[in-house]
Amino acid sequence: MEENNNETEKKKPNDPRTPREKKIAVVVIGFAIAVPIVFIVAFIGLSHSYHMQIDEIQKSQTESTTPAAPKPTYVPDTTPTQEYVTPTPQNTFEFSDGEFELNEVYVRYTGTITNMSDETHYFVKVKGTFTDDAGNSIDTDWTYAVGDEGLAPGESTKFTLAVAKDQRISHIDYEVYDYR
Repeated sequence: MEENNNETEKKKPNDPRTPREKKIAVVVIGFAIAVPIVFIVAFIGLSHSYHMQIDEIQKSQTESTTPAAPKPTYVPDTTPTQEYVTPTPQNTFEFSDGEFELNEVYVRYTGTITNMSDETHYFVKVKGTFTDDAGNSIDTDWTYAVGDEGLAPGESTKFTLAVAKDQRISHIDYEVYDYR
């Protein structure tokens, strides 16, 4: 009786798959292994390429014999656009002095906007155009200075606009692009 039990334990059930189904299963498993490996290798290659570009930029900036560009300045454009905007008094918003921050990757501008109207405004979208000394547009960015919390009459808030670093940037023009 004991011998019989050992024989039944050793037997394996037959695989009900056809040879073609078995081959398909092997191919699917191969793809399941190969695809993540390809993505990992591609990611490593892109990351390496990005870091090499950053190193080249830093190297070219330190080897440059040209004098450093003057510190960027700004000239505020306080005229709000009326595109997609409910009609309101002309001087609804006022921009206060802001400042540029330059780092290895970005040019960042932080400014302040004040609601000069008698109404609370929501979803105030500020657009900035970063330009060179001749006024040529280099890059743009936009942000919501406030969202659904609103900006009450007389209230101010800071906003930040940032673009990829470009030595030609020396100025920013900004405006209220949209609000409710």
